Amino acid sequence: MLTSCVTSNAQLLTNSGYEGNFTTVAAGWHQITYGFSQLPVVSYSKETSVVFSGFSSQKIEVNNLGDGATLLVQDYDFAAGGIFDGTVWLKSADSIKIAFMFQERVPFYHVPAVYIKKIGPTWEKLTIQGGYKRNIDLNQMLIEGRFVIQPLDTGILYVDQSDLINITDSIYNAPVANAGPVPKQFFGMHVNKLGVHQTYPPLNFGTMRLWNTGTEWSIIEPWQGALNDPLNWIYDPTGNSGFGFRLDYYVNYILNADSNASILYTMGQTPSWASIAVSEPPDSISYWQNYASFISNRYVSQIKYWEIWNEADYNGSFSGNDSQLFALAQSGYQELKSVDSMNVVLTPNFTSAQGLAEFLYNGGGNFADIISWHDYPSRKPEESIPEILGMLNVMENYGFGAKPLWNTEGAVSFNLSDSLTEQEGMGGVARSYLIYWMFGVQNFNWYCWDVYGDLTKNFVELSASILPNQYDSTTNAGISYREIATWLNGSNMISKTENGNTWIVEIQRGLNYKGWIVWNTNGSTPFTIPSSWNILQERNLYGDTITNIPSSIVINEMPLLLENSLSTSTQNLEFTTIEVALIFPNPGNEYFAIKTKGKKQIEVTIFNSTGQIVERSFVCPDGECEVNTTNWKRGVYFITINSDSFATTRKFIKMDE
Repeated sequence: MLTSCVTSNAQLLTNSGYEGNFTTVAAGWHQITYGFSQLPVVSYSKETSVVFSGFSSQKIEVNNLGDGATLLVQDYDFAAGGIFDGTVWLKSADSIKIAFMFQERVPFYHVPAVYIKKIGPTWEKLTIQGGYKRNIDLNQMLIEGRFVIQPLDTGILYVDQSDLINITDSIYNAPVANAGPVPKQFFGMHVNKLGVHQTYPPLNFGTMRLWNTGTEWSIIEPWQGALNDPLNWIYDPTGNSGFGFRLDYYVNYILNADSNASILYTMGQTPSWASIAVSEPPDSISYWQNYASFISNRYVSQIKYWEIWNEADYNGSFSGNDSQLFALAQSGYQELKSVDSMNVVLTPNFTSAQGLAEFLYNGGGNFADIISWHDYPSRKPEESIPEILGMLNVMENYGFGAKPLWNTEGAVSFNLSDSLTEQEGMGGVARSYLIYWMFGVQNFNWYCWDVYGDLTKNFVELSASILPNQYDSTTNAGISYREIATWLNGSNMISKTENGNTWIVEIQRGLNYKGWIVWNTNGSTPFTIPSSWNILQERNLYGDTITNIPSSIVINEMPLLLENSLSTSTQNLEFTTIEVALIFPNPGNEYFAIKTKGKKQIEVTIFNSTGQIVERSFVCPDGECEVNTTNWKRGVYFITINSDSFATTRKFIKMDE
């Protein structure tokens, strides 16, 4: 396991029931009360008449928060990669707002799990789930943290029966979180220096995010009204191109390279004429609305995904308040949907569960189709699992658990004074995509293709340059990205297990194909292949195929794909994701037809625009199916078609008009 902590549901807190002989704070617990110029007016005491269980509870009476805060805490050092379940029972006659969280107790006080809520007059159980990955800067595997209950309003709060349990084992071996075939859209990329080079990454990805590309609002509208100036969008080879031209340039470049690619455009930052700083919201919400309306009209059917703001919980990126962020999200969503109801809107992205919790607590989740987050995995991507669980838990607590979670920016990262072996780098790339899909993330945009040679970046590099600054060569880590995308695209993840640092992921594709992806997080170890798998060949992250596999092999940090079929291998199996605009309801059109030339057997899965399955996998034995659409809502649908025929066939979708 990544953590050596007890994983058998043992209580990890001291005096979890707030019992014993005390007058202020229960034994095992302590308060942190601070202010800058005015301390909070608060008292802690033992309560025996308002109790959930046992003989006493902890009473906190807040008369004034001043310009600081008061917290009831118990210190606990979290093992990196460990997943923890925290619960507490709370009651207040004053309807008091609180934050219940795991918090790092050293700067920057990172919060990977949190629930912000109003507590009322009946006892209520709150649950949070999550944990920490390693501290990349210090390469620390033990995170100095604490279990925290923090009143955010004045009033009286009663606290009883707090529990902290390590649930790593049960989470690791739970069912795969995402159902259905892995879409090509799951594999995302950033290309930031387009124009300096013309290399489209040959990595089999399906989504391109535009950020740090010279396409931000502050750049494309440098003066008020520039968006409406035709000269702003003209390319001039003499060097006097318009400021908006670069966004056109990127969109056209991407769609010319891959007409099926999904483009994700991140909105913001604010132009200097509209605010005092790019991180500040605009002085008038109408400026933002005009910007959102203009660009969504300009790129109808070209840009489908729209992200409201970048890293809204980082002050250097967004320095407005919660209500201003909500206003941007609400008005941006409304403008984008009014232009095209099939636009898919992402929340502002957040770097921690705390930022997301504040946004969802304020109702922001009602104005988004997808929840957006940024996570940079460490050298062992498995350590991101608790952070993933923390985000999903926040979504679930606020009623948005059914929405997709995307990681729109990240890369395997390490300390600048440290280094990764080729094996660690290649394995980290592949395992990050495996881990995200297994545990519930539906998109991961790698940052970035053209980072090569930047000595300030501690990211695994996917490209190199044969010619200076051209990023025209794929590194072995880049080959690893391409291979894991090839293995997973169109595959169903059937199961996952972990035992003694060895992971096994079972995948299925088509009618007769199964594969098992295996690795060990701690280096080389023997692995006996179960005879029931009937393995015929092995694939590695270099793109090699090996037959005549022995019953015992050696596995390490680089996943291997063990396949039970030669004829349905990823080399010969064709996967096509076709995006069709289907307008429903339509009284004269209650079905559409799917046909293949040569009547080759196919398997079909249909998703809506947010990745939810509309029709689960079904088989068309003779290559022709009719799909009933009577109950479908109006919108865009993705149709993934898999054929296990050895011969290459061309497939098409016919829409009866």
